[in-house]
Amino acid sequence: IGGTSDGSAVIANHNNSAKPTTRCTIIIDNSPFENNFTEYDPDETTTGQPLYPKLAILPDNDVLIAAFSSDVYLNKLSGGIFSGWGLVGGGEPETYSLAVSENGSKIGLVCLGEPLANQAHWVLYNETTDGGLTWAPPTIVWQAYTDPGTGNILGGFRGVNLSFNGEDPCVVFEVGWNTDAGYYPGLPSEIRFWSPNINGGVSKILADSSNVPFYPNLGITDQQFPLSRPVIGRSQSNDYLFVAFNATT
Repeated sequence: IGGTSDGSAVIANHNNSAKPTTRCTIIIDNSPFENNFTEYDPDETTTGQPLYPKLAILPDNDVLIAAFSSDVYLNKLSGGIFSGWGLVGGGEPETYSLAVSENGSKIGLVCLGEPLANQAHWVLYNETTDGGLTWAPPTIVWQAYTDPGTGNILGGFRGVNLSFNGEDPCVVFEVGWNTDAGYYPGLPSEIRFWSPNINGGVSKILADSSNVPFYPNLGITDQQFPLSRPVIGRSQSNDYLFVAFNATT
């Protein structure tokens, strides 16, 4: 959920109300708290139905959405018309996040890397200054490490989230042990923070087993590490950053 410049709610979710087939739509209120919503259907991608949408609202009230359909795609709603889906990379459902900088000059996209490019479980940050028409080469936020003894991969997973502090992107993400075919929810994991002008652009641990009691995340199928699904936001005053995440108890 987000809001236009006048405060009207903008919601992205996937549902089957626009078409018989479930896919994501954008739903926008006519005015703040009027509860008179119009639904906009972006149609399907070249690989199927787009699901798990994330959105960012530009200063001109255009809406940029990222969604998953075998790969990660972007689309932009402007004047009630979608520009069309464009492929941006690989990953899994919800392994991407969009945000707009404070003065609106930048749009950021953080996502997991493309396995076919040998970037599985990498965390990458991309940026555009022309409303999403072109994107700068990605910055590596986290490069996955492969243990030479076991072949297990210490890398990113489902939880990645992006906000801005002024014009600086701020990323939180989860890191844990993976394989090419799965993951290890019974081993300790980490929540990390990255911003290009903090700690020399090297991510910092916010939470791990040293400051959050460790419990294995067993008995579920929702693809979660013991510490997982971090989100980040910024207060309107004083530029405080806040991070929340799940922890097995």
